[in-house]
Amino acid sequence: IVSLQQTSPEYKDVEKNFLASVASSPQIVSISRVQNEAKYKAYMLELKEREKRLGTSTIEKVLYHGTAQGVVDNINEGGFNRSYCGKNATAYGKGMYFARDASYSAQPAYSPPDPQGNKYIYQVRVIVGEYTTGSSGIVEPPPKNPLNVAIRYDSVVNNVQNPSIFVVFRDNEAYPEYLIVFK
Repeated sequence: IVSLQQTSPEYKDVEKNFLASVASSPQIVSISRVQNEAKYKAYMLELKEREKRLGTSTIEKVLYHGTAQGVVDNINEGGFNRSYCGKNATAYGKGMYFARDASYSAQPAYSPPDPQGNKYIYQVRVIVGEYTTGSSGIVEPPPKNPLNVAIRYDSVVNNVQNPSIFVVFRDNEAYPEYLIVFK
């Protein structure tokens, strides 16, 4: 993990996007770039395969994921792991949850403050592909056609017309790009 300088264009870009999508005016403590070559390569391979299958490059979104301080090292080293799904919610399925708006991920249920009052949110690259509405209990996206269960949606959302929550079910479909620590 590499700490970014507050004056760098990279820091400013992440800061601007975060502040634009969080309801309050938090104090940013630090922004760090996660550098996990193996996880990044696995993510990029998944992205290229999905682009080839869908024939489009608009299948990726930058989203947010709040977490507790005790989980940060696991995510930095191992990426996201659907085995831990359900810690906070499974309303749209038993997968990994990401939010369009940082304000959602900043809620105490998703990014509880540590003893110093710091909260932790990742800015994440997520392969969302083609999606449909999720439902509680599913462990993979539903089939696009009930008569052909082999062809499934790529992810599920809370609202197809205006999605703000995205759920993916494969570990390599999300890459934690930046860790934002704030109060």
